[in-house]
Amino acid sequence: MSIRVGILVVVALLVAAAIVNAQLVDVDVTTDTSGVVDDTTSATSVDKDDSTIVYYFHGNKRCMTCRKIEALAEKAVLSGFDEELADSTLQWRVLNFQDDENAHFAKSYKLFSQTLIVSRHVDGEEVAWRNLDQIWTLVHDEDAFISYVQDEVDALMTAEPE
Repeated sequence: MSIRVGILVVVALLVAAAIVNAQLVDVDVTTDTSGVVDDTTSATSVDKDDSTIVYYFHGNKRCMTCRKIEALAEKAVLSGFDEELADSTLQWRVLNFQDDENAHFAKSYKLFSQTLIVSRHVDGEEVAWRNLDQIWTLVHDEDAFISYVQDEVDALMTAEPE
């Protein structure tokens, strides 16, 4: 009898853990928007003819890892490019790609989940862009993540337009 009770207790604990995990992962973005910078609130959202924009695209539902990616990406951009941010040749934007007004981004960049895109503009036209897809594998190594993002942003900013 005690083996059955033990098995039932283990199963109940596993079910409870799965429920708690599902609740932690399925966080609605509307529940916490503190610290989010977007086109409507950003003081540096003025487009320049020649600029690079780092977009963090998220969906309606955001897990803890997604929020960590956003925070690390923001840290990488804001800590590595003071001069470029000040003169708006580099811009940081956070957008929900599932919002109707951002549907064109989802289509153009083939977005299906949280993504970091670096977009280079010359004479007001996008001439190059990169999807920084390694953010998912580097999210648990802050130094490597920040270095990767800064290197990729710098490479696109300094590349000769095609």
